[in-house]
This record gives sequence, C-alpha cells and structure tokens, in this order.
Amino acid sequence: MFSTKLSALVFLALAALSQAAPADFQKQNALDAQKLNAKFATLTADSSCNDGDQACVSGGFAQCSGGKFQVTPCSGGTQCFALPLVNKAGTSLTCDSADDAAARMSAAGVDGG
Repeated sequence: MFSTKLSALVFLALAALSQAAPADFQKQNALDAQKLNAKFATLTADSSCNDGDQACVSGGFAQCSGGKFQVTPCSGGTQCFALPLVNKAGTSLTCDSADDAAARMSAAGVDGG
C-alpha cells in the first residue's frame, strides 16, 4: 500500500512538472516578443538593417534587402506583431488583429504586447 501511494505521489509530481514547464517557456516567449515589439516600434523603412533581417515596420511585415527594410502591408484589420510560440521556445512574426495579439500575450502570462 505504501508503494502504491508513493508511486501515485511521484506520478502526480511529475505530471505537475510537465504541465508547469510549458508555461515557463511560453511566458519567456511572450517577454521576448514584447522586447521585439518595443524594438520594432522604433524602426522605419529607412532604418539600417542586415540583409535577411525580418521585423515589423510601420504595421507591416518587413525584410531587409540592400540595407533597408522592404515593407509588405498586412491585410485589412491586421498589423504585424512578434508573438510567442506556444509549443517550443521562440517567437514568430505574423499579421494579426490587435485584440488577438493581446489575447495571445495574456494567455502566455504577460500584459501588453
């Protein structure tokens, strides 16, 4: 009986750890996305960059070519955001509504974008 209770306790502890881990990296992803969005807010199409860099510039998705950003506008009602990945460490750039972007950040445990 003791070993059954101990086994159950170990199982529950491991289950709790496995559920807590994603929240940890998701929150860090959201914090990283916030930093990127703050950096992107300072950029313009004329900002210097390295070929291949990607960013959100003036609400659109931007890729660096020839030392300057080439901006592709997002479709109506959306703008470019850095958002947290949910299944692994990292961020992604995507066109999204401001409300959905805020909801994704909130779901990852941070306020604001």
